[in-house]
Amino acid sequence: MNGMTFASFRVDANNKAAFDLCRRFAALDNLPEGPFTLLGDKETGKSHLLWAVVNHFRENQTPVSVALISAGDFPQKVRNIATNPAPIQKGRPAILLVDQLEQFRDAAGDLEGVVRAFLDNGKAVVIASRVHPSVIPFLSGRFKSMLVGGGIVGLTAPGNAASAGEIAAAASSAELDAARAALKASEGELLGLRGRHAAAVKELDTARAASENTAAELRRLHTEGMARMEAQRRRIEGLDAALSGLMGELDILLGNADGGDDPASEAYDRLAAEKWKAEAALEEALREKGRLQAELASALSRDASADMGGPVKPLEVSDALKSVLGRAFADPEPRGGGA
Repeated sequence: MNGMTFASFRVDANNKAAFDLCRRFAALDNLPEGPFTLLGDKETGKSHLLWAVVNHFRENQTPVSVALISAGDFPQKVRNIATNPAPIQKGRPAILLVDQLEQFRDAAGDLEGVVRAFLDNGKAVVIASRVHPSVIPFLSGRFKSMLVGGGIVGLTAPGNAASAGEIAAAASSAELDAARAALKASEGELLGLRGRHAAAVKELDTARAASENTAAELRRLHTEGMARMEAQRRRIEGLDAALSGLMGELDILLGNADGGDDPASEAYDRLAAEKWKAEAALEEALREKGRLQAELASALSRDASADMGGPVKPLEVSDALKSVLGRAFADPEPRGGGA
């Protein structure tokens, strides 16, 4: 590579812009902010210009830190600059030269880190590529923006019919096509997001309606349950009062009875039978009250834990509970004739 110098480079209108740029970097003459990318096809002199910069430094023993790397020659000490830029922070000029950008598929992340470290520390970066950076698929979007924003300089082989301006125009066209493709992909993603948003809103509205229906049903069940429990409580109190009355009448009869088949004895037997029936009815009412409370609580619990997204089902009530609730609203049966 020693023979690749500026003197041996054949210059014409198709590569003069790239040649002048590299001569400027070699002279360390008021370097422009980069990075700069030399864009051209194979055998257009890109690698020659990068080596010409290196050989210029060697011939003139320029005090500069320079690294010329490629996908096949990317030393670890250069990769480490991405995380430890101390070697390029010593106050002397430093320049990074990258050849064959389109081949850095497996090391694109490391390369981006190194380029960013050089730029963040005010150092120069010149890159050579056969493919416009905006359409290299393995480069990150941020890296593409960094390279395109720096500067693209097109070149062709000397004497080629295509001018450097035409190369740059073709590169710009490729960049525009890439931008259009990215925009189209973004539009598709946006439409998908809108569709998912509409579906989510609809699902939320359905869940809200189901929640409101469930809450209304729970309030209705609570109100009805409390009313039924109150009716059952009143029935039990009535039975208890009737039983107390029977007990009083029995006490009176026991005090007046003197045995035999007189009317007092018959009344006593009748009241004793009614007392037994009243006690049995009271026990049954208490048991039914307990069953009513348990079944009502279970029904409310099942309804409250129902799926919020499904329809609200009517409360399931057994025939026994319906019978109990019917009797709870009925008046206590009248007792038989008195003594």
